[in-house]
Amino acid sequence: MKRVTIVVVMLFFVISFVSVVCAASLWKDGSNLYADRKAHRLGDIVTVIIDENTLFSQKVTTGSEKKVKIGGGPGKGPLFKLIPEFGVSGDNKYNGDGTNERKGELKAKIAAKIIKILPNGNYVIEGRHTIIANKEKVQIILTGMVRPDDISSDNTVYSTQLSDAEIHYVGKGPLGRMQKPGILTQIFNLLF
Repeated sequence: MKRVTIVVVMLFFVISFVSVVCAASLWKDGSNLYADRKAHRLGDIVTVIIDENTLFSQKVTTGSEKKVKIGGGPGKGPLFKLIPEFGVSGDNKYNGDGTNERKGELKAKIAAKIIKILPNGNYVIEGRHTIIANKEKVQIILTGMVRPDDISSDNTVYSTQLSDAEIHYVGKGPLGRMQKPGILTQIFNLLF
């Protein structure tokens, strides 16, 4: 009987110890140590690496030439026979060349969250990042659609992998105001 009591007491301590250890587990919410931690639910965060380089170049060459010749002379009838012969001719030539080139570069990392899961499984993401320094406010706003397969194992995706991507880079403040032409310059450009 003594032996049975000792075994029951030991069994009680082992069960108590196991339940205490399990209750203090680091993995709450059913997470798996070996599972992938990529974003896959509404509200999950994806880091977007913005690495955009744009180059727009356009060259236009135009030319036109027009020749005009008008002439007349005496007509029929006694009055019209007195009109002398006359003629007018003219040439108009135009040649023009124009070149337009614009370059842009934007590099940043921004956290975006999944705001919608489409029926085909793709995610619609949106992120905002605002920096305010010395009365200058710079804001990056990003929206787009990403395939789950394009999100890497470290939960990042390049902006070039986004479909329907819109990246707005907006600056407001003293420096932003300096970039705009003044009112007199705007009026002068409007008139001329």
